[in-house]
Amino acid sequence: MEELVNHNNKTNKGVISPTLESNLNTIAKKYGLENELAKIKDRGQVEEQATVSDIGYLSYGNRLKKLVEDPETNKSQINKYIKKLENFKASQETKLSKLSGILEQAAVQFDNTESNMLKFPEYQVRVNPITGKGKPLEINRKDYEDFKAGDIKGYWKIVEDTKNNIEGINKQLNIPGIEKFTAQAKEDIEVVAPMTSSANINKFRTAQQTRFKNNKVNKLIATGSRTGKEYRDVNEDISNTGSYTADDTVAVVFDKPVSNLVYFRKTKSAVSKDTTVYEAGQEILKAVKAKATVITDIKTSRMSKTKKVDGTPDTKDVLAKFMLDAGYKETTVGNGIWKPADQVESKEPEIDTDTNTNADKVKSKESTKEPVTNKQKPEVEVKEEVVEEVSNEYVEEIKDISNEVKLVKSKLTNNTNLSEQDITDLQVRLKELEDSLQEKLNNQETDLILANASSNGIVITPSKNLNIQESYDTSLNNIVQSKAKTILGSLHITAFNSKIQKFTSSIKSNLNKLIPSIDNTVTKFGNKTQEYFNLMTSPSRGLIFNKDGEINSNVALAMGTSIEDLIKNSGSLLKLKNRDEVMCMLDKIYLSKEEYDFFKDKGMFLKVVADDLASSIMKNLGMSFNKNIPEELKAKFKADLGNTTVRLAEAMGYISVSQVSLQELATKLGKENEYGIYRDDVDSLNTTVSFVTLGKTEPEMFDTLDESLNLESDYARLPSSTPIKNSKYSEQVRNNPFNTITKKVKDILQKQRDTKYITRDKSIEWLKDNRDVALTWLGYKTVEEISKLSKVDQETAEAKNESIVRSLDALRDNSLESMYFDFFYTKNNRYILDSTTINPQTDKQLHRWLVVPESHKNTYNKSNPEDKSLLAVAVAQAMGMGIDKTLSPKIIEFGSSLLDLDAKHIKLLKDGLLEGNLDAFIKASGIEVEVEHLGHFLEAVDVIEQWNQAKEDGEIETTISAEFDGLTNGFAIRLMQMPIIKDVYNWLQKVGVFTKEDNPQSMNNILGDKSSRFLDSYQTLADNIKKLSAKTVLETITKKNKYSKLTAKQVSAVLDVLPIKDIEGAITKDLRDLFKNPFMVFNYASSINSIKKNMGYVLRDKLISEMVDGKHKELANALGIKVSTLQTKYPEDIKLANGVTLDQTLRDVVEASYGEQVGSILTDYFQEYLEANEIINNSFRGMFLVFQDAYQKSIANIPEGQSKALTEEQKINKVIELLDLFPGIKGVLSKDIREGIAIYETKAKSPKDLLLGKAQSVFKDNTGKKYTKAVQGLLKELDSPVNAGAVIPIHSLDGSIMTELMLSLDGIVGIHDAIIPNLKDSANAIKEYNKQFYELNKKYSIISSLLDQMNKTKEYMDKHNIDPVVNDGIPKQAVKLSEVYEELKALNERNNKAREELYGKDLSIGQMVGINQESLFVSGSDVNNDSENDITEIDNTEVNKAEIEKQYNLFSSNGDFIYNAADIKMSDKGLGDLITKGSTPIEILEYLSKHEESFVASQAKYLLENTLLFRGKEKVFNTRIFATPQPSYINEGALASYAPKQDTIYYRSVENMQHPLIFLHEYTHALSSHGIELMETAIKNNTDPKNQKVIMYKQFLKDIDTVMEYKDRFEDIYAFKDRHEILAEFMSNPIFRARLSELLVNKDKTVLQRLYNAVKELFGFRRERLFDLMNRSVDDIFRVNYEAFQTVPSLIEDINLLLTKPEGYTILNKILNKMRECN
Repeated sequence: MEELVNHNNKTNKGVISPTLESNLNTIAKKYGLENELAKIKDRGQVEEQATVSDIGYLSYGNRLKKLVEDPETNKSQINKYIKKLENFKASQETKLSKLSGILEQAAVQFDNTESNMLKFPEYQVRVNPITGKGKPLEINRKDYEDFKAGDIKGYWKIVEDTKNNIEGINKQLNIPGIEKFTAQAKEDIEVVAPMTSSANINKFRTAQQTRFKNNKVNKLIATGSRTGKEYRDVNEDISNTGSYTADDTVAVVFDKPVSNLVYFRKTKSAVSKDTTVYEAGQEILKAVKAKATVITDIKTSRMSKTKKVDGTPDTKDVLAKFMLDAGYKETTVGNGIWKPADQVESKEPEIDTDTNTNADKVKSKESTKEPVTNKQKPEVEVKEEVVEEVSNEYVEEIKDISNEVKLVKSKLTNNTNLSEQDITDLQVRLKELEDSLQEKLNNQETDLILANASSNGIVITPSKNLNIQESYDTSLNNIVQSKAKTILGSLHITAFNSKIQKFTSSIKSNLNKLIPSIDNTVTKFGNKTQEYFNLMTSPSRGLIFNKDGEINSNVALAMGTSIEDLIKNSGSLLKLKNRDEVMCMLDKIYLSKEEYDFFKDKGMFLKVVADDLASSIMKNLGMSFNKNIPEELKAKFKADLGNTTVRLAEAMGYISVSQVSLQELATKLGKENEYGIYRDDVDSLNTTVSFVTLGKTEPEMFDTLDESLNLESDYARLPSSTPIKNSKYSEQVRNNPFNTITKKVKDILQKQRDTKYITRDKSIEWLKDNRDVALTWLGYKTVEEISKLSKVDQETAEAKNESIVRSLDALRDNSLESMYFDFFYTKNNRYILDSTTINPQTDKQLHRWLVVPESHKNTYNKSNPEDKSLLAVAVAQAMGMGIDKTLSPKIIEFGSSLLDLDAKHIKLLKDGLLEGNLDAFIKASGIEVEVEHLGHFLEAVDVIEQWNQAKEDGEIETTISAEFDGLTNGFAIRLMQMPIIKDVYNWLQKVGVFTKEDNPQSMNNILGDKSSRFLDSYQTLADNIKKLSAKTVLETITKKNKYSKLTAKQVSAVLDVLPIKDIEGAITKDLRDLFKNPFMVFNYASSINSIKKNMGYVLRDKLISEMVDGKHKELANALGIKVSTLQTKYPEDIKLANGVTLDQTLRDVVEASYGEQVGSILTDYFQEYLEANEIINNSFRGMFLVFQDAYQKSIANIPEGQSKALTEEQKINKVIELLDLFPGIKGVLSKDIREGIAIYETKAKSPKDLLLGKAQSVFKDNTGKKYTKAVQGLLKELDSPVNAGAVIPIHSLDGSIMTELMLSLDGIVGIHDAIIPNLKDSANAIKEYNKQFYELNKKYSIISSLLDQMNKTKEYMDKHNIDPVVNDGIPKQAVKLSEVYEELKALNERNNKAREELYGKDLSIGQMVGINQESLFVSGSDVNNDSENDITEIDNTEVNKAEIEKQYNLFSSNGDFIYNAADIKMSDKGLGDLITKGSTPIEILEYLSKHEESFVASQAKYLLENTLLFRGKEKVFNTRIFATPQPSYINEGALASYAPKQDTIYYRSVENMQHPLIFLHEYTHALSSHGIELMETAIKNNTDPKNQKVIMYKQFLKDIDTVMEYKDRFEDIYAFKDRHEILAEFMSNPIFRARLSELLVNKDKTVLQRLYNAVKELFGFRRERLFDLMNRSVDDIFRVNYEAFQTVPSLIEDINLLLTKPEGYTILNKILNKMRECN
């Protein structure tokens, strides 16, 4: 009803305002008057449109009156409005003529019949603009009778109005001054294009109208109920007139492309199954008979969209054939302008209407080319030819939907004020649109490409020369299929704008220069064509060329699009890269200095880029590989297509390709196979490895393509505005198709994907407003500053600059205030956040602190000391203090001093931040601060400012947190897994693990105590370093290289500047730091030689940097080098006077001095680990050899006649079938080997092992001479692991610890071995981490798991009588696998004894460093005894209920035992006094939180934390003595009882008020009761039934009721009295839980787990607190009840009876363990 809205806010007669319309609609609906109202509105609309609207004749007249005041200036405008009036008049006259004739018929019929209603189908009214369907005109008798009586209504009124309109128009056309214009206007009749609500369709129709105007169209043929109807309605006077002359130009408009129309020559008439098409055909023939010019759609827009019966596209141009058969011809083929054939000059062959008519955009020139036969097609220069952007209704519908998809996505992405309902509605709409788009898209262009590919029908046969051992079909439609529907796969190039057409033309032109055209010349080799031989090595030519030898335009555009996507969204990886980016590129978990230096500026491997480009091209075309083709053929096709695209991009200047010789790579790294590189010829040293680096960029071109093609980048991985669902990483380990992920890992992945992150806008705005200052703080260096660095450091600085800019740009360009991220799980079992823009996991400077989980948002009360202490910790770390090695009081003092800053000093701090210098603040305040991580610092400044401005009891809100790290996690886990090195307990202390006798403290206090002689791991190693004499070092160098030319002076000069202890013998920071890299490399299982070599590179660069900074002048003089030389040359290129390079000099001295010592120190301390690493790595290598044997036998057993070139799926399935022999082990969270840890490498498959030959793309040089370039596809084969076996299982445990931690707590940002939790949860998170660190290492042994898997390997060896040699080819390391097996068994036995000793001790775990209560005390017990709470290990055997009941009743809360025991062990008069005087729960719990009994204190703290949530800040809490007589709501015989209705704990005596356990037990009732009441009240008050808490509560009630079903079977058990008692017993009684688990496991295994989760979620207990509370309940209940055991005479008999039942032993074993502890 848009037409009913007032125009320009004016009140016009006959116009219904929106408010009035709304009111009328309401009234009409109430009284059933909708039809009557519709008529009123229709008439009002018609009257308005015809008269006063912007398109009404009165409005036109008013404009004309003003325009004729200056007729010369306004000539064109006057003509415009005169034409509009003439057209309007003509349509009104046609309407009047038709309607008057119908009314005359109606009058006759009404006069001669008794009909009350007459229908006239030939006159359609109220046409639905969507369906095109209308209703026939209906006239009722009453209107006719009223008309005869003089009361004009209905259609008689419309006739009257139409006459008035014509009269009114005539008046406007007679305005003085326009007479001379009206005569001309009558000759210039135009076809008017009707407008719709679709902007794209309107754009097309406007262009169509311009086309008609340019061709002087004066008549229209329009049929059909939709488009045709719309055109007829506005062009009635010139539509389907049936009368034409040779001077007429007639336009033809159809609803859709014509699929059925035939010219029947015999009768010279049209034939069609479609009535509307038949009518149009007949009308066209009338124009043809008159020899009129006929205008149709151009060729690409009139194509049939149907498919044949076999599913292939129907490519016939039906309308063209009809016109040709009728004797007409296009003036230019495809232009849609038809004249009698004898009037068209014969310039070209007639169009082939039965074949490919949609192949390219400029057929007028291409169709003149001769078909390709036996001669090579002549080279044709493709000029930048562009046709007018054409379209049709189908194209515009697709564009409409696509644009709305983008609009909705934009709203979801950019609109920060959306409600949850808005988001839901938009998501629903987006799904509807995407479904609609998929329905509309038909992939017609892709189908045509597949049907007309140049390679179709060509089968490649074996060839010895090309190492092709099997035949295969190279037909494009055999290799790929049309699958996902895309815009580029559905629309021809001509549907896109001129910019895209020019871009495509450029791509085609460059392809023509780059690759030879189709050559079907028959060769002398077996009657094969030259093209056959091209396809043997270059199968993607079938995609690029069609069967006519033409380059497919849509394929060319897809190639160009993939290049633009690469450049815009992954261009940064083609430039200087940081270490993380290089590690990702190499798929490595560790990177040496030498490796980084070599790869940092190389860009990306060409083979990887090629593979990515090929994938992108196919995705944009809607293609996918057929699953039944060999994996080799898929890899060959992708490699060829990608390589061709890479060379295309190089030719166009987008990228550069460089080569490194294989020899250089092998020499530099000694790891030729590790990077998947092979020699084409084993004797050749000329093989090169290719890399791709960035050239020019055109970001705006990708945006243009994205706008038209609705692209999804293959490189840009962005955060989402909504939680990530259906991630592609949901089921598999990334890059490992053989192993699945465990349920816990799946849960954590989804939990992280559901975590909402929010932006810290204030700090981000500061970065935007002060970008230059931010760059300085972040370490960005200017060109001038970089030039002053050493040559080595210059590249590092440039790479850092790139990272800094990307980091800032990501925040600047982000429009989301909240976002979600995808995550994946790696082969080394770590969780990786998958985003190439904002990334809180990897960007430690900014994103980690400024894009944070929403759950980190907390309020802090200024009057609460605990809140201030927490903030002090975060602020201290943010301002530069290392909280992991500083005494707790100093941390709090430092942070508090910053929080206490006054306004004056805060201003100095903020000013210093803006100026890039904090000296003035430091001097004025006396507080040394440092900007280590700018994002964290900015947030700290905000906290300080808020704290200053808050009132004394006010609150501030912030998300600030701190990062907490583990102490050398990998080494710590290795120690816990293999406590076999000498002095192991001393080393354990260095990673935060202490025995009870060691008087453990938090590690920050130990490391921060400068008065102690405690050395960390690095310091311990550094403590053994000695400064050697130049003579000794020179002797070592000479022994290694007798030709060395180093002098004693040079050696001495280098030794003098190496880090040493200070004058007092203390280890300096430089000396400690020296051991960080070697120790890290050692923990990655690198060899001692590698460690020494790496140390040489690290110290070399450090010394050079320091010389450039002006230090070590004596060294520079001794070596005879200048600073300027170091700034312009690499150390490898600087030769000293003796001819030795600076690089060799520095590395030789370092390696011969400190390198040798480091090697000796590590060997001395960790000899056992070096030996164990060798056994472990040899075990995995040997397992691979056995697996390889089994795999090869499996391939050999493929029946004769079946291809041995396996499909990808077949290959994966074969590996899975042999997974028991695959090198790998079960992980700590794995239920089987399928969920285990795979230990393997991959390498590129050697050409000699290929069955289908390698890819060699075919190119031509500037002279046209053909040549080939071999390209290696990403076809990988499995390879033996190198050192991963000793590393990845350690990483896996690290990841599993993180898994368990994140299952327990929300909002954890995991950074491998560090965490950023909610600040208020930090103590709990650290404690839980340390707990899981202990428990997972305790319950799982890597060595034992490896031996389990090796046993299967040994079985295969024995069965098949094989004993492979591990490290064959390396004589000193070669060993039989049977010997490795024996070594592994011995290692396992020795390790198990050491583990039994370690885990038999009471240990304090502080591996992750906090600042208070972070250590987890764990009592030593049997190594293999599972955790008390591991409910997955419940015994499923049928339970002897009676016997277990006896044990249970000993501890039932209904009996006296628990409280009698409490009387014996714990009594607290202070507690009694508090209760007696009516203290609040908060006061009581605060008192108990300081209790000497750890369990009491701990449980009181937990209950205190949740009291405010469920009870509020109470002023009164009722506690009283039992009344006499005892009320009914008091449990009979109880020492104390909580009454919910009275909200009172009743005690039997004052003495009972002194027992903490009684209060804690009954108060748990009170707290849970209030939680339940809150939920029930919420439901009664009609809280949203979709509220998550309500849903959880209802499920909780169901679970409780499930337990209640067993009430009758346990009448003597008090817990079954009601829901509240079940909850309290569940919370406080482990025996009840144990029995409950035994009871329910056979019926519903999930009930117990659901109760855990329900209590956790509903009552606010964090998981680790809930479980800890329960476990400690077990400890204390058994401890305080030990004496009660001795008072039960029948206990021994009961125990004996229990031992006869397996299920009884489960519970008894727990009881006995606790009793041992008490003893």
